[in-house]
Amino acid sequence: MAIPRVQAAVLASETGGPEVMQYKTHAPVPEPKSGEVLIKNTVSSINYVDTYFRTGFYPSTKPEILGREGAGVVMALGPNTEQYDIHVGDRVLWLGTSGYAQYTAVPALKTLKLPDAVSEEVAASCGLAGLTALTLVEESYKVEANHWVMLHAGAGGVGILLTQILKDIGAKIIATAGGPEKVALVKALGADHVIDYRSEEGKDWPKLVKEITGGRGVDVVYDSVAKDTWEGSLDVVRRKGTVVWYGNASGPVPPLTLQ
Repeated sequence: MAIPRVQAAVLASETGGPEVMQYKTHAPVPEPKSGEVLIKNTVSSINYVDTYFRTGFYPSTKPEILGREGAGVVMALGPNTEQYDIHVGDRVLWLGTSGYAQYTAVPALKTLKLPDAVSEEVAASCGLAGLTALTLVEESYKVEANHWVMLHAGAGGVGILLTQILKDIGAKIIATAGGPEKVALVKALGADHVIDYRSEEGKDWPKLVKEITGGRGVDVVYDSVAKDTWEGSLDVVRRKGTVVWYGNASGPVPPLTLQ
């Protein structure tokens, strides 16, 4: 299949709100550089981290094509890619930049061949979020069966996968979610307790977590909300427990006076 010279893409012209995103129909198709492959995207993933780059919370050069993940078909190989066993026509999941586009040049090292049983849609929905979830339970804090785990934003992209992974490990999960529908979703995924932080009772979620754990507190808190929850997260973790902040949905954790 011939590779066009121009493509449709979504560019962020500058830092700011959604209004800085512009749909272009004549963006150049990139040529793969050394160590890169060119992907024709079947699916371009949307992750919460994209908003960090758009707003400038994470620095990046503008204008830029947003998107850090996608899945599609390899269309061309750049120089020095032989060692990666990737071929034109392979279906792959990739991590990189410039995903909101029909074509993306990505490092061959950051591609993963897809088995026939895994669709591009499924792969692109759980790659970056899934790797994040696995890192949280394997490296940030090694979760084991019967550990008490507090999970904020259980109905978020990482939260949905993390809840299922924690359930598979055998952890005891206390999650938060906003509204009855999200609460029902997280319960269906296997969480033992789900607190609706928008409800009147759920506003004092640290008190509820302490009651659920008999005053002991949880072994680990996974907090992607940060500014609005960091003090409560420290309050509910047990003595010698761990709090992992891995996102900033409400804004960053403010500077701490460590003493």
